[in-house]
Amino acid sequence: MGVKTYANFQSDLIFELGNRTDLDNYKGGWINQAYITLTTMNRFWGLRQDFYFPELFDVSTTSCVDATPYVSAPARCLYIREIWDTTNDVQLKKISWNDYIGRSGRSDTDSEGNPGFWVTSGATDSTGDYKKIWLYPTPSGGQGIQIFYRKIPALLSADTDKTVIGVEWDAPLLQLAVIQSHVKLNEYDRAEYKKKEWIDAVTNLIGIYGKEDLARKDIREPKLDYVKREY
Repeated sequence: MGVKTYANFQSDLIFELGNRTDLDNYKGGWINQAYITLTTMNRFWGLRQDFYFPELFDVSTTSCVDATPYVSAPARCLYIREIWDTTNDVQLKKISWNDYIGRSGRSDTDSEGNPGFWVTSGATDSTGDYKKIWLYPTPSGGQGIQIFYRKIPALLSADTDKTVIGVEWDAPLLQLAVIQSHVKLNEYDRAEYKKKEWIDAVTNLIGIYGKEDLARKDIREPKLDYVKREY
């Protein structure tokens, strides 16, 4: 959990903006906007590296309902990673929306069974929060579904709230809020000045995850040039 609290972020933002007390009504919203931007976007300005937050990967469970061709994705779901049928202990395969639409028997109760495929339509319920995960074949009901997904963190609200991402992201989050605030205040030169410093810092931080991926590679895997030369 991050060391800075929501109150810390707000006071630090005002300090970075020159102790402008006239911005007190905006500081909370600007911090949350930066928080959500940081945790839902993969690309920033000239930075062309993917962001990776293991703290935001989560799993949720639900059950299929007889003759209902979909289940609801978890609240605040950014995207679905994998779907698992826990009743039959099998992984469902992701297909395209066109593939799903083209499959026969989607509304035929005689064609119900254990789902083997899934796709999200992007449709939401009345709250605008729940995506639908369409399943094929249409479930006969009772199958347990495990949803692996990337979540959108909840907004900070109480003064003591902390981010759910690592403490190493506290400084980048604050500086992103500063940059975005300068843009809102039409202080574009100041925003541009801080962008490069922010990108350099974040690039080095992302490099940590690159080392983690490298550490997971199998050291016994032969190199391609070794295989091609048939030594």
